[in-house]
Amino acid sequence: MSEHVEPILSIVVLRISQIFEAVCVSSGHNRMGWLIPIALIHALRRWRRISLEEAVLVLATLGFLAVQMAKYSDYTPGRYPMQMLQCGVLAGFLALGEWAPRFFAKGTGIPFPPRIVLVLASCLGLALGGQHAWAAFQLNLPDGPSPIPRTLCEAMHPDALVATTKMWVVHVRCGNATIRLPRDHRGAGVMSRFLRERQPAYVLDKQRALKSHSELKEIARHGSLALYRVGDPDTEPGSVWDAPPVLACAGRSDCTEVGGRLLAP
Repeated sequence: MSEHVEPILSIVVLRISQIFEAVCVSSGHNRMGWLIPIALIHALRRWRRISLEEAVLVLATLGFLAVQMAKYSDYTPGRYPMQMLQCGVLAGFLALGEWAPRFFAKGTGIPFPPRIVLVLASCLGLALGGQHAWAAFQLNLPDGPSPIPRTLCEAMHPDALVATTKMWVVHVRCGNATIRLPRDHRGAGVMSRFLRERQPAYVLDKQRALKSHSELKEIARHGSLALYRVGDPDTEPGSVWDAPPVLACAGRSDCTEVGGRLLAP
């Protein structure tokens, strides 16, 4: 039993850092996680006079946080903290709705309606969310930026399997079948075992992560991304399926045929 303690603790520490980065540092959730400690401090300071709504929200936040910390399988920071964040943000708004008017009136002598807090927070959320929506809209424009450039798609055989952490984007943009690249592939022997058991034809990842691996040959590069061929780059990769039309070209007339498939600009 004792030999499992250290791996479990390391996973818990990793999960805490992932949650903190997802809700407080990354822009994916508009950095609204900073409202959670405000909500907890407010609840602790007035726990005997706490309302039922605030108590439910705070307990739900702590409960969801415990579930996140105890999750040892694959973790997606963009999705899994959402329930915890929603409860924590609402509890944080309750705390700000009580504290902000008091401090503002004390410092300026001007009344500050609590509803103003909700209005200002909503405007901030709409502004930040609007930036993400606009960036997502631009990705679908004919001349918009692409997270997976066409040059990398052209370097892949359309029916081959690609190992990457950007599975959905690669499938939508390039049409290839994908498999998730292990997050701990830098560990000793992990990548070799993965390549041997899963047998992908290509690996798409950041340049520095796999540059020194003996079984991978870099065949294309764009920015921080590098495309590696598993084995001999001069041999034809094995086909794992008959690739359907590329999703990114659905309803578009500006796609051109490359290597037997249509690719978006």
